[in-house]
Amino acid sequence: MPLLFTPDVAQLDSCTATAEHCWNCISEDGNLTNASTMGRLIMNCFSKLFRFIFPIIILMPLLFTPARLDDCTGRAEYCWNCNAEDGNRTDASTIYNQNLNSLLTTFVSDTNNNYGFYNSSWGQNPEKVNAIALCRGDVLPNDCRQCINETSTRLLLNCRNRKEAIIWGELCLVRYSDSSIFYMKKEAPFKSLPSPNFVASAERYKKTLDPLLESLIKKASLGDSLKKFAYDNTKVPDAEDIYALVQCTPDLSQQDCSDCLVNSTSQIPGCCGGKSGGRVLKPSCTLRYEYGPFYNETANGSPSSPDSGPPPPDGM
Repeated sequence: MPLLFTPDVAQLDSCTATAEHCWNCISEDGNLTNASTMGRLIMNCFSKLFRFIFPIIILMPLLFTPARLDDCTGRAEYCWNCNAEDGNRTDASTIYNQNLNSLLTTFVSDTNNNYGFYNSSWGQNPEKVNAIALCRGDVLPNDCRQCINETSTRLLLNCRNRKEAIIWGELCLVRYSDSSIFYMKKEAPFKSLPSPNFVASAERYKKTLDPLLESLIKKASLGDSLKKFAYDNTKVPDAEDIYALVQCTPDLSQQDCSDCLVNSTSQIPGCCGGKSGGRVLKPSCTLRYEYGPFYNETANGSPSSPDSGPPPPDGM
């Protein structure tokens, strides 16, 4: 078997052009008197080279393996789903992808929006894109746009060439589709994420949590076309306070918002029963509760212009 390369004695003591790596494979007296010595030197250099490139070889599959189509990051900072509702995949065309990028860019660049809800369309059928972005109701406008920018970037990377996808971040969600998604309650796909910690008394915790969520659902569903969002906290006997928030996309009707959130609470026992916190994430509504504060109580929890609303979605 031929050698991978022919060693050059002149290069046994050298550096790369920009000196990222330097090496020396020459014996102390500077002599290369026999094949045995030469062989040992070559093997030594190969050994050093192997130790250098082996971690890269191991990591390469991780670097070039695409993200799974329905997954969360390790600590669930982001969860996404790239699967079409009907289970059939149709790759997005170049024009569709261009329309999608243009539409999401308008969300991020809209500095006049201070209520955190974006819904619009771009393009003409069959390449028309419909998209929604919703920031958590306690998030400030600049932070909202930053979240939408970062979350959209991750969504486009994880769900490349998909015509329908959704991603939930901790502070915002972004979804798009080639089908209509406005003014419609949608509860799938969804994610239910429990806290890793258990409570001392699951029954006592549930008796405190249930009325808190019931009150918040009523308050959020009564919101207007700019914001359907509510948060509060309450004391668990002999334990910490529970902090909770609920939110709907504000294009939903009062009834649809309420139904979406009530259905989400019914999923808590199966995913998060006995745990100190949990999240249920859906396209049209989200809820979260934890021991200890996790939201911004100083942020304005109600829309700044309750008598006005966003313009109806239209094509661009």
